[in-house]
Amino acid sequence: MKKIVFCIILLALFGLSPAYSDNPPDINQLRTAYLFNVAKFISWPENSFASDSAPLVIGIVGQPELAASLSVLKDRQIRQHPIEIRALSSLHSITGCHIIYLGEQARISPESLFDKVGNKAILTIGDEKSFARTGGILQFTTMRGRLRFIVNLDVAKRQQISIDSQLLALALEVIEVTK
Repeated sequence: MKKIVFCIILLALFGLSPAYSDNPPDINQLRTAYLFNVAKFISWPENSFASDSAPLVIGIVGQPELAASLSVLKDRQIRQHPIEIRALSSLHSITGCHIIYLGEQARISPESLFDKVGNKAILTIGDEKSFARTGGILQFTTMRGRLRFIVNLDVAKRQQISIDSQLLALALEVIEVTK
């Protein structure tokens, strides 16, 4: 049931209907929908936002097409926080970001991102194989032509990011060594 609700949310985001299946959304539209909907199920520590209405900042590294696709979110909010998208050219500008997406075209290694983020409350997302196993919180993966995700709950806990159990139930895999 939860998977059906999540799919409906994804479809509603883009106004998709079964008739739209002749012309399926491209991968960046799917990533946009996933980023938006995943963020709804994430809780950051109270001090992560300057105020109750401060923006939720999504930084995109190495995927300019995704940054452009995310522009559809400019008028949306998540828990009273307007969404702000930043196309980042380097890791020097991650200050203030709540989510960092490391794109396939990034000239930055995941390890460099993990070192820069440290234990800050930043949700790290990437597509690279083993992204979640090597220190990222959420990894997008394609399985049988569908976009899915893997969650590293240990890293999320270390970075004080809470992930709702409804989102965890939709994950392809949840990595949790320490309980």
